[in-house]
Amino acid sequence: MKIINLYSLCIIFGLICLNNVFADVPANATSQFLRIYGYAEQGDAKAQLLIGNCFRVGEGVEKDIVESEKWFRKSAEQGNAEAQLNLGIFYISGEVFQVNVIEAAKWFRKSAEQGNAQAQLKLAGIYYFGMKVKRDIPEAIKWYRKAAEQGNAEAQLYLAYAYLKGEGMIKDIKDAYGWFILAAAGGNDEAVSKLESVEKLLSPEEQQAARSWAKKWKPIGIK
Repeated sequence: MKIINLYSLCIIFGLICLNNVFADVPANATSQFLRIYGYAEQGDAKAQLLIGNCFRVGEGVEKDIVESEKWFRKSAEQGNAEAQLNLGIFYISGEVFQVNVIEAAKWFRKSAEQGNAQAQLKLAGIYYFGMKVKRDIPEAIKWYRKAAEQGNAEAQLYLAYAYLKGEGMIKDIKDAYGWFILAAAGGNDEAVSKLESVEKLLSPEEQQAARSWAKKWKPIGIK
């Protein structure tokens, strides 16, 4: 059986985990998990990520953040972008370690450089707010843009504000309005609340141009 099918079965059975740490688990579900665990022990990075997620949320197994971190690290060290993101979150949240923003930024960058939009957003935030690093607006905007261009609504919101204020770029209210439209369409409530006030700063022609741009816009990689 291909490993991707094992992942699907593990999800179907509720991410069932190790047989000896929980009760009332269907035997076949446990068997499937143990096969996934076997792949993880053999060094498969995707399987290690799955095991880390399982321990992190306590699905089918007793929640164990320390065990979760162990498996995320194994996967992250092999270059898995999602595991690198999760390891960075552990460092910045203080769930497992004392808060270490520098270490978090290191893992966020590794993930961000592979194109993970959530890691790009978090790395941008570290630079924008100057969290244990020198505040660097251009660097922050670079990563906000990368995430925004993949369709991340929160990054689109921050990019919209950057255009509105002229932070790290030439002030452009029309472009700001376009990004607010996209962020609002992506479900960002703050963007929704800003639309009317920003709209008033534009002429009807500029409003229409921004709406037309937003309507045609597609995330990077989508044709």
